[in-house]
Amino acid sequence: MAYIINRFDGTQLTIVDDGILDTSTPVGLLGRNYTGYGEVQNENFIFLLENFANDSPPVRALSGQAWYDKGAKALKVYNGTTWLSIGNATVSETEPAHSNGGLWLKTTTQQLFVSDGITWRQVGPEAAEGFAVTKMTSTVIKDSLGTNKPAILSQINGETTAIIVNEDFVINVSTEIPGFSQLTRGINLKSSNYFSGPLRGNADSASRLDTARTINSVAFNGTSDITIAASTSQPLKAGDFIVGSEFNGAVETTWNVNAESENIIGTVVARNSVGGFSATIVNADLFGNVQGNVTAVTGTSTFNNIVVDTVQGGTFAGVATRAVRLETPRLINTVPFDGTQNITLPVSAESLTGNTLAPNVVDSNLTSLGKLIALEVEAPGIIVGDGNNLNIKIEGFTPTLESDVSNAIKLKLLTGSVTVAPTTITFVSASAANANGVLSPAFVPDYTLNTPENQRPVLGLPSHRWRDIYSVAATLDVLKATTLSGRTVADEVTVSNKFSLSKVTNILLTIAV
Repeated sequence: MAYIINRFDGTQLTIVDDGILDTSTPVGLLGRNYTGYGEVQNENFIFLLENFANDSPPVRALSGQAWYDKGAKALKVYNGTTWLSIGNATVSETEPAHSNGGLWLKTTTQQLFVSDGITWRQVGPEAAEGFAVTKMTSTVIKDSLGTNKPAILSQINGETTAIIVNEDFVINVSTEIPGFSQLTRGINLKSSNYFSGPLRGNADSASRLDTARTINSVAFNGTSDITIAASTSQPLKAGDFIVGSEFNGAVETTWNVNAESENIIGTVVARNSVGGFSATIVNADLFGNVQGNVTAVTGTSTFNNIVVDTVQGGTFAGVATRAVRLETPRLINTVPFDGTQNITLPVSAESLTGNTLAPNVVDSNLTSLGKLIALEVEAPGIIVGDGNNLNIKIEGFTPTLESDVSNAIKLKLLTGSVTVAPTTITFVSASAANANGVLSPAFVPDYTLNTPENQRPVLGLPSHRWRDIYSVAATLDVLKATTLSGRTVADEVTVSNKFSLSKVTNILLTIAV
């Protein structure tokens, strides 16, 4: 009978038939009555005892199987895909397969990494692959007295570029570090290195100003001394009317203005004790703008042009091109006008002259209109009412309807021809129409029954007919209809009393069954 071989988790691994040796796993599986089973069974125990020690892993391995890698001298376990180291780091240049908590020693940088099952995370030390030591290192430096001092070195490719200490001291020659000698509390840069970037805070000193500034046009950035000279290369000398000596700014010098009273061209004349001029100005001796008050007691002054803000005086003679106001206001259509403000003139329509309105007059507020000789308008014509409704109001007249409706309100429509009598349409009120037994307002032509047929107005023409006429009732002397139909869907014609036909030639009668 064949053996069914199961794994520890209960899943079936294989079936071993009687009398055979199954080699589907790294250990031989024996069938019932297999001859020579002792050697196979003993070797299986040896393989398990030495964890299949070999330079290469066992073939047909099962997940969870252990193997001792003789080349790496490390015990490994098979995860179903690859072999993972157990209890020691994998030593290699490239990343090994991940195992949660596994260690990897990277040979190119001598750095240790630990796996979280997804990513290799660096444990230390800091390094830059392909370069010498590149990291921050805690160390001890001896001072000039031989006392050990704690320090942190910043190293890039084996070169110490900065040192951080917590006190000032001089480095002992026995622990000399190139580029450093006197260390100051804080960050110390190598003598050949510089700090680049913005700094916040106060600096005791600076090598130079970032932007050179000029002093009397001489550029200065703090890297060298400068000599400031006077702005002018020559001394400043006093002119003809300046009292004082020349100077170059080296010593204090006082200048005064020559303010003598002589009337000499180019001088500044003096004033008297009360502030008036002590010099005499005659004829054309005065040029330019003058500010202040001038009083001329006697004499005649002649000017080519006077421009002033205000002129005061008793009498002015001559002609003025303009004035602020008229001394005596004048009346314009009875409205006083002195030129100080605009006025509006009341004008009576009876005072207007001419018989034509200006072409730009498009609106007016006329409330009554006399007799028009002629009226011509353009499209859209004359608008009566508010433009949407026709409002014609006739007040002071209450018509009474007689047999000839002569006293009703009438609208006469002229045909424009002298051979055709004008048509008059009459609007009859309810009260007036009631005299003839009509209980509602009427809209009638002004013709009686005695009027000849050819003088009565016609509603439409044979070639200009109305499409539909809707009415509650119709009173007709003669009915001329091309088609007579009912008002219902079935086209029924209802006759309340009697329906008479006369002078009928043909009658087509269709009875629907």
